[in-house]
Amino acid sequence: LAGADAVNLIVAALEPKDLVYLIKIAASLQMQTLATVTSAKQIERIGMLPDGSVAGLIVSNRNLEDFSVDLSGQQALDILASDAMKQFRDKNRNAAILADGRIGIVTGDAKGGSPEEYIKKLRDLGVIGAIVGAGLAPDDNRKSILNIGALPW
Repeated sequence: LAGADAVNLIVAALEPKDLVYLIKIAASLQMQTLATVTSAKQIERIGMLPDGSVAGLIVSNRNLEDFSVDLSGQQALDILASDAMKQFRDKNRNAAILADGRIGIVTGDAKGGSPEEYIKKLRDLGVIGAIVGAGLAPDDNRKSILNIGALPW
């Protein structure tokens, strides 16, 4: 943790009491907390925390129960358009909303949409940036975020 500014907590992997505990530890270390969510229900769990407990949400297209990935990118779009997200934003106006993963952002969506089209949909739903760790490594078609050019954030 030496030198770290933030911690990313995977909401689906934590019991509510553990989530609260880890957020308190991060705050005591003067670290910001990001929370990765894969469903609107998980956002509701975050919504029960005191205002400002998390600096941002990372919305993912991954199913953490079986580690499958929604290749259409629709999972993230549905989460972003959910009532739970609206309530979270009302309560946490300064929290950053980010998208996770290369689905849609690097490769386009499974329906043939371009990365630019998918990013526009994300931006229209309030996403300000992306976490693309796996997108840095080329896929089977040699696509990576490094060789597709600048993305329209």
